[in-house]
Amino acid sequence: SGLALCEGDCDNDDDCNDDLVCWHRTSLDAYTDGTALEEVPGCVGLGSSSWDYCIPPTLRDVGLDASGLALC
Repeated sequence: SGLALCEGDCDNDDDCNDDLVCWHRTSLDAYTDGTALEEVPGCVGLGSSSWDYCIPPTLRDVGLDASGLALC
């Protein structure tokens, strides 16, 4: 039972449930109360400045032509 979406503190992807990935902060800058200045992608709020959080994996361009697709 790993961490759910927007939960922390993870160290690597194995700490997160399902296909979530562990997002590592690039900055430990914080407000005086310890709240982070950097937003957690895909989550609401800033979280703790010293924690890393489980987020959905990011989409990336694989170079395939998506023309001709219709709405689901």
